[in-house]
Amino acid sequence: MTISNSDFVTSRGAAMFFIVAFIICLILHAILMLWKRTWFMIWFVIGCILEIVGYVQEHSGSSSQAASIIIAPIFLAASVYVSFSHIINHYELRHLIPVPPSLLSLLLFCIDLLCLAAQVAGIVLQFMSGKQNVGRALVIISFVFQIILFVFFVGTVIMVKRRVGRSPVNQVNSRFQLPSFFVLLIVISVLFFVRNVFRLIEYAQGFGYIFHHAIFTYIFDGVPILLAALGLAVFHPSLWMEMKRKTAKNKKGQSQEDESSVRRIDQSIDHRPSVDGAVV
Repeated sequence: MTISNSDFVTSRGAAMFFIVAFIICLILHAILMLWKRTWFMIWFVIGCILEIVGYVQEHSGSSSQAASIIIAPIFLAASVYVSFSHIINHYELRHLIPVPPSLLSLLLFCIDLLCLAAQVAGIVLQFMSGKQNVGRALVIISFVFQIILFVFFVGTVIMVKRRVGRSPVNQVNSRFQLPSFFVLLIVISVLFFVRNVFRLIEYAQGFGYIFHHAIFTYIFDGVPILLAALGLAVFHPSLWMEMKRKTAKNKKGQSQEDESSVRRIDQSIDHRPSVDGAVV
């Protein structure tokens, strides 16, 4: 799927860079998803595929802007929302937010899809005679809603991070402490925020200079999304899920060891020899 225009200026070198980079991200995320069985990251895999398809189109010299590059972040963001809800459920922190985490991630994803539908409809309308202003307004409103959505999500993550920081769940012997995961989500959300602000400015301008020069897409869309993909691959949600399982396992082992020690002490006391006919 492409957005047609006759004066589109692209860079095959930059497009190839992003093709290779997102292929690496795709491989990393696919391996981690299969290895760690984090099936909720399938949305991220789909998003990486769409990014690759979009940059392949741009590398081919097509006189159009690939719409799959615009669509891909919707799926990438979905994995961010779902990762948040999975960590909340995994650590049994549902009481820290007023809305069930699974419902929250579903609502965010559905709103994102509605924004995407509005963006596509707005872009199509801009190619229709007499509908340009309506189409542009629709696209702008959809990006404004996406920006508000990320602000809301970041606010929710910050709220949970502060509450977790005061909770005993944070007292674990691991370099991957739980609040660090929320910092990761905040950083990734800021990268998405930058990308959405760029798209808002681009479509507010209409089919102008920014739209017709792919270099702006590479800098303000490709780079933030690539950094988010790499960040979530290096600091994968499975790290914190494994941390929780290992901590629970260590506590269980320590508890069993303590119980064994108590039983040995009791047995040694029961078998001590008596003194003057009295059992000590």
